[in-house]
Amino acid sequence: MIETNFTGVPEGMSVSRFLYMSQNVDRKPIPASAFEAPFYYASHGYAVITPDYAGQGTDIPGDFQYEAGFLHAADVAYYLVAARKMIGHLLSGEWAVLGNVVSVYLLQSLSKVYSEAFKLSDYLTDEAMKLLPLVDQACVITGIAVFKNLTTAQIYKNTSWISSSEFQDDWLTGYNGAGPHALAAPMLVVQGRGDTLTYPENCEADFDRTCDTFPQSSAEQFLVPELGHDPAFRAATPYYWPWVERLFAGTPPPTGCKKTETKPVNERFKRGLAG
Repeated sequence: MIETNFTGVPEGMSVSRFLYMSQNVDRKPIPASAFEAPFYYASHGYAVITPDYAGQGTDIPGDFQYEAGFLHAADVAYYLVAARKMIGHLLSGEWAVLGNVVSVYLLQSLSKVYSEAFKLSDYLTDEAMKLLPLVDQACVITGIAVFKNLTTAQIYKNTSWISSSEFQDDWLTGYNGAGPHALAAPMLVVQGRGDTLTYPENCEADFDRTCDTFPQSSAEQFLVPELGHDPAFRAATPYYWPWVERLFAGTPPPTGCKKTETKPVNERFKRGLAG
């Protein structure tokens, strides 16, 4: 543990940051860090660990491996190990995973993994290439602001890389770890109908494919009309948080898949929100 009790922490809570070791896609050790947060969940009596992306902000060999499926799964698995070593005497045996999950970033990842086949300058316009240094120095929110007002044609010279074998077979299946995969526990997926980061049609297709392949899965898709990425996640809190608490109470949902779509109480004061 390298720091405890940052400023701005609500009374009765504490925040600690600690470093631990995870693994990259080649199963080699990689440094990572995590915080105990956020406060909403902690205010309900839960110890909440929020891991950083392993390698982000460091000069490790191979660079930050964005959307590497095994890497992100390892971050979660090893932060749980690290948390139990640090504060295990305060934790129960049960745990759950909550997360809120972008295309230029994906293409950058491809160009690093398959440097011979993918050269960014072959696919990105000169205008987009000039903006990449700004994105590389910041976070996803900055990237959204930088590219938000550009059209697809202003960003990409062409999108043929999407149908390439390197992407469809090697990267999507091998590197990213796309499924379908059998679920090890009940899963609730929140999807905004207006999400421009994770497209609702793709999310629904993945959900259906998983349920068709593994019909005994315990899975639910909760659809939020019109809202985008972050707004949908926040708006769904009254639905997904009781769902999580029922898990900890020992009453998991039954097996099988279902979809639920919420509706606004009224549309008198409706306004558009983009995520």
